[in-house]
Parts: sequence; structure tokens; C-alpha cells
Amino acid sequence: MTPFTPDFGFSSAITLSTIYGVGFLALMVLGFVLFMLFVGVILYYFTGQKPGKSIITNMMGVVTRTYLQIGILGSIFLSFLGAMHVVKSILGAIFPIFTYGFKGVESVAQRDLITGLLLVSIGSVLFAMHYYLNQTVESTVQKKGTLITKAFVGLGLFSSGAIFVFTTINFLFEVASFLMNGAAQNYPDFGYVAAASPGSTLATLVTVLPIWLYFYYRATSIMRYEK
Repeated sequence: MTPFTPDFGFSSAITLSTIYGVGFLALMVLGFVLFMLFVGVILYYFTGQKPGKSIITNMMGVVTRTYLQIGILGSIFLSFLGAMHVVKSILGAIFPIFTYGFKGVESVAQRDLITGLLLVSIGSVLFAMHYYLNQTVESTVQKKGTLITKAFVGLGLFSSGAIFVFTTINFLFEVASFLMNGAAQNYPDFGYVAAASPGSTLATLVTVLPIWLYFYYRATSIMRYEK
């Protein structure tokens, strides 16, 4: 019987395609905002109104703050992917069958650790840059919460909350399958192959929890300012 060999290249491809997808979505949103800015300026000057700087300044402010919020959200998601790889590598080194489904995972865990640290480093730098610029650009009133801020905080809260809930449910089912079907089946040519490997899902669950708490804190802070 030929044992099943996990395709780690496929896993890496999913990670990279997800990153590219988020980047493409961010570019699409930014392109739409720039297009709306262009249309607004054209309509402003061709409707017979007096030229002025206030509308251009306001629209450029909206575009800049929208871009910075996209950067903050994207960098958090990138850091999330990296932290997930790091936690998975740590769990895999301690509980290889529970995490990866088979023994002898040193090289795979090391690969996940290096990939995760790289993604976390890039995401942290991007987050720090965009967060600092956003704090510099926004006024005191805007820091209390505007439509742009609320939209992106709500998107982050909803996304992280949905991932947390569905990952928790999936983790419980995987643990039940892991325990009921047996931790492993013995294949002489490959070692131990687990019936289920909940460690990967647990890594996602542990990683997304602080992100959900971060957006929850930001959302409640905005609500307190509105009172």
C-alpha cells in the first residue's frame, strides 16, 4: 500500500496565492478610490464652480487615509499568515503527528519556521509604517472614528471573528476524528500517518485570537468615543 505523502508545495502555493490575492484586492480598491478622485475633480471644474483647494485637499485626505487603512489591514493579515507558520512549526516540533500527521518533520517544521519569521518581519514593518503614517495624517477628531476607520475596523473584526468561529468548530471535529479513528496508522515505508492532524488548525486558532481581540478593542474604543 502506497502511503499518502503530504504536498507541502501545495500548502506554500496556497499561502503565496492568498498574499497575491490580498495585494490585488488592495490595488483594486486603491484604483477605484483614485478613479473616483479623478471623476470628482473633473466634475468640480466642469460644473462652473469656483476653483478652490478645499475639495482637492479633502479628497486627497480620503484617498490617503483609505490607502493607509488598506495597508494596516493587509500587513496584519500578512503577519497572521507568518505567525500561523511559526506556531505550527513549534507545535510540529513538540507534537509531530498531531500537527503534521507523521513523524520525522524536522525539515518541514524548520521550513515553516523560516517562512513564518520572514512573513512576520515583513508584516510587522509594514504595519508599523502604515500605522505611524495614519496617526500622523489623521486629526484628533478623525482618530475618534470616521466612516473610513469604522469600515476597515468592522471588516477586520468580522473577518477575524469569522475565522475564529469556523476554525474553532473545525478544530473540535478534527480532534474528535483524531481520537476516535486512532492517532496513527502504521505504514512501514513512510512511518506514521495520522488519521487527522488538528495541530495545523490549532495554530490558526491560536494566531487569529489576538487579532480578533485587537479589532474588538478598536471597535469598542470607537463606540466609547461616540457616547
